[in-house]
Amino acid sequence: MLRMKLIGRFTSLAIAFACLINVSGVAAQGGKGQNPDTNKKVSKTLKSGYLKNGIKYYIQYNPAPANRAAIWLAVNAGSIQEDEDQLGFAHYLEHMAFNGTKKFPGNTLIDVIEQSGMTFGADLNAYTSFDETVYQLFVPTDNNKYLVNGVDIIHEWASGAMLMDSMDVVMERGVVLGEWRQRFIDTLQYRQFKEFVSRSMGANSKYKERLPIGSDKLLKSANPGPLKRFYNDWYRPDLMSVIVVGDVDPDEMYKLVKDRFESIPVPKTKRQYERVKINYDSIAPVSIVKDIVRPSVNIQWRVPKSDTSKEVVIRNRAIESIIVGHLNEMFGRYAKMERRPFAFASMGRASHFSRSVDRMVEINIAMAPDSIEHAISYALNEIEKIAQSGILESDLLNAKAILLRSWQRGADRENVVTSRALATAYVEDFLSGDEPIVNPGEQLEIGSKILNHITMEDIQAAAAFWRNTSNRYVTVQIPRFANVNSPSESKIENMMTPAAIAGYVAAHPIDLPSRTSVNKPSSQQSIGSGSERVSSGTGSNSISSESYDEIANIHTWKLINGARVIFKQTNYNPDELIIHAISPGGFSKLPDHLRMSSGRLIADLMTASGSAGAKDRTQFVDSLRRSGLTNFSVVLSGFTEEMVVAGSSRQPSVLFETMYRQFTDPHIDSVALAEWKRSGMRSITYSQLDNIAYSLTGDRRLAPPSVINVPFMNVKQGMEVYKDRFGDASDFTFFIVGAISEDSLRKFVSHFIATLPSTNRTTPESIISTKVQNFHGKVATTVQSPGLQAVQAVANIGFRGHLTASNEAIMGEQDQLWAVSWILSRRLRNKLREEMAVTYGAGAQSSAVPIPAWYYNIGIQFMTSPEDINRSVDSTWSVINELKANGPTMDELDMAFKIQRRLKENAQHNNNWWISQLSLYDRMGIPFRRLIEDDVKELSVEQYKQQIRKFLPEDSYLQTITLPTEETIKEYKKDES
Repeated sequence: MLRMKLIGRFTSLAIAFACLINVSGVAAQGGKGQNPDTNKKVSKTLKSGYLKNGIKYYIQYNPAPANRAAIWLAVNAGSIQEDEDQLGFAHYLEHMAFNGTKKFPGNTLIDVIEQSGMTFGADLNAYTSFDETVYQLFVPTDNNKYLVNGVDIIHEWASGAMLMDSMDVVMERGVVLGEWRQRFIDTLQYRQFKEFVSRSMGANSKYKERLPIGSDKLLKSANPGPLKRFYNDWYRPDLMSVIVVGDVDPDEMYKLVKDRFESIPVPKTKRQYERVKINYDSIAPVSIVKDIVRPSVNIQWRVPKSDTSKEVVIRNRAIESIIVGHLNEMFGRYAKMERRPFAFASMGRASHFSRSVDRMVEINIAMAPDSIEHAISYALNEIEKIAQSGILESDLLNAKAILLRSWQRGADRENVVTSRALATAYVEDFLSGDEPIVNPGEQLEIGSKILNHITMEDIQAAAAFWRNTSNRYVTVQIPRFANVNSPSESKIENMMTPAAIAGYVAAHPIDLPSRTSVNKPSSQQSIGSGSERVSSGTGSNSISSESYDEIANIHTWKLINGARVIFKQTNYNPDELIIHAISPGGFSKLPDHLRMSSGRLIADLMTASGSAGAKDRTQFVDSLRRSGLTNFSVVLSGFTEEMVVAGSSRQPSVLFETMYRQFTDPHIDSVALAEWKRSGMRSITYSQLDNIAYSLTGDRRLAPPSVINVPFMNVKQGMEVYKDRFGDASDFTFFIVGAISEDSLRKFVSHFIATLPSTNRTTPESIISTKVQNFHGKVATTVQSPGLQAVQAVANIGFRGHLTASNEAIMGEQDQLWAVSWILSRRLRNKLREEMAVTYGAGAQSSAVPIPAWYYNIGIQFMTSPEDINRSVDSTWSVINELKANGPTMDELDMAFKIQRRLKENAQHNNNWWISQLSLYDRMGIPFRRLIEDDVKELSVEQYKQQIRKFLPEDSYLQTITLPTEETIKEYKKDES
């Protein structure tokens, strides 16, 4: 499904590459620097430059994911370039790109992609913003024709070959209006965004008149003329870039790109192009918004431009990271207070919807409507304290250590940065180019030298930025119905001077909580310090039996305490190790007096506020940040109790020791508990399976915990629940996947898992049995909802039932379920979107869940106008009935089979996928080798026809049509007139 981005690409290239540090990806099968098809060494060095006609290119070999390439076209033009008769047409043109070109007319373009095993939406997409239009295409690279087709497709878009005859343009009106209807109609959020654009871009800015979705009046009467004019004016070589990143030979790709794109002619006459300039002097230094909003203060400072050498950029990033990290830690300490100056505050880089805006840093503060001065004073005082005195020397050293560790992690994972992430960074460089491209290896090499020379004086000088009032912009939001006197703009400015801040803080002293618990034993050592609290043992003594699946390369060990370990060594990510412990039981096995108690929240509390083996949460978190832990969570669901620890494979002792301590010595300190209760945890985490299982069965034993119980959480009761579920490790299975050798793992298993407390159960607890509440007969209802706008109507059609295959065949039946829903989605897209043009998107989604028998859902949902909803529903049923009567075509099945193989091919290079599949196959008793051996089973058209009739029963379904209320429609018509 195409998407239109109002907010564009906020972050600078520096942030884009910084984010890559935490990307979890996959490596090429041929190994680092190897092309798996030719076994030829390929450099990861970026190949970049300009073709003779001015098109910029970025070409790079990248093995993550293997056998894939991103082929993107970036156009340095968006809605801001539109003329008065083109409002919304930059985005409209993006839609037309997928309706056919000279070489790929009609739906041929989408068919070409889907016939390669890729999908429309996930692998063929685009977005339009104020300042850019970007087309994103992903193709397989194991067949050269797919690469050539991919390059040819974006060449067609770039070279003026889009088809835009009157019929095509008129038919697309309904689709574009469907997106307008779905995303950008006159809602409170949309109105507030327009007001934000107006007040933040300066006087007479074009941005407030050029929102990318445009004018619905012009969209309803769109014709080829203005579209072609925009296409001819702005899709030209000097405003375009071709990006190819993936499992490709850069030299061969350069030849192909040069051959296709260098021949695109430069227009003899070109419209003048210039980036819209912001008149900062015309932007109000203080804006007070009184509306249906949450009370808050946002303060932004423009960052002055500096030298853009890599050394300076990395140094500035490091200093900014140290200051921001320290401030956010201090703001977190305020949040622990019962009577605190603000509910929440955070510091960081500001995001914006326009590339014309200079880079900014911002502080966001949430507070009570009558505490504006209190909140601003204490938040800004923390920045001033750094400007005057710096931070503790120990804090500076700790911040440097954490930053260096993140850079090391980025360098270790350089080979698993995804092609999507790299392509995004190169689009950013083409469109902005404010900072140099710095890859993770360079960041570590340069940064490690720079860190040693960053002094406390550097930190103080950088923190003084907040005193600059000439580049500061403040927005204060006050709820419309708040019973408070709104301060004036001048009063807001006056309360933000250094003298005013100092005076206010001195007159209103606050006793800030200490950073660590007073009850923490002084002898306590941090996690990963090497002081394991368990006795040594030998791997051979701790493993009572073992087996090995040679085909899947998977070890299964039974330990002396009854626990099991299932292990697969991988090298997809050389700096990742995941431990996922699972035991059957969950909420349903709790004693009656605990089953529905607030103690069920203990897993969420442990994840958010626990400190395994440590008496203080802050110390626990600091220790884990230094060691590179990426995931620590405790899960308690209707069916299972689970624990997940993931992080660097370079420090496996941290992971195993953290898990051991969480099992044997869990803690909740009083400060962390009070903070958790006060925050109210806006949402409680629970497994998706729980949510589905409860909705399907109505079984109260499976009901996810309620946020209502947060303030009443009884820790003693919670610990009783925890001990009941996690006090016996004998029926836990520890699934371990990642970059660790078998010999090393045996030692850690012996030290940390085989010594966990156990009753040595002879059989694991059983999972409860429950029944799905099936739909009874044909249930069709029409309801009205005040949540819908006058131009919106929504249809939902749902089917559910059970899968009947044996465990041995269940995976094949799930493949068939997916194929049926994909084929149905494709036909609905072609009918409702392409043929009838009544909706932006229509499709079917399926899911299969074991609760504990396997049940499935197929859901169809789409939005149209109220006047189109009934005929759209009728057409949907005609698609369903035709599919049931005649089955799919062989072409549809062939595409579905290819896509399924591509999805599995990609998934097998991801550690989290292996964890999920190992636990599933183990639970069902299916040999692990089937993960490798099983292929998508290609049933015949007749066999699929039988499955379709089973999955889509004509006598059992639920259909709901939701319409706007009569009052909403009347109000809309009144406004229109």
